[in-house]
Amino acid sequence: MTYTTKTSARRFVALALAGALAVAAIPASARDQDPTSQVPTWISESTFKSLDANEIYEIDRAQKLGSPVVIEGHTVSESRDLVDGALNSGTIGTQSASVGESDFAAHNEQSGPGNR
Repeated sequence: MTYTTKTSARRFVALALAGALAVAAIPASARDQDPTSQVPTWISESTFKSLDANEIYEIDRAQKLGSPVVIEGHTVSESRDLVDGALNSGTIGTQSASVGESDFAAHNEQSGPGNR
């Protein structure tokens, strides 16, 4: 009778361990998504002009990873130049950067340099 109990307990422990390892392996495969699969390969010019900074950064990242993102009426290299120009123009995200700097300065005045 003792032998049967130990065998059942070992099977239970083995199944529990195998189940825990299988569940832990699922999130690892979910993290292996390709970041370029979320960016379209063709974008109209009007859509490109309405994109915010984060979306343009995603396009730039996809282009750097080798995904050919084409903007309407332009070749792949011209599209890359357009994205680089939009990122380097300084008009994207300048308002949020200035707001963040003033918030940081106000926080330093309130808390002082040693109270962080």
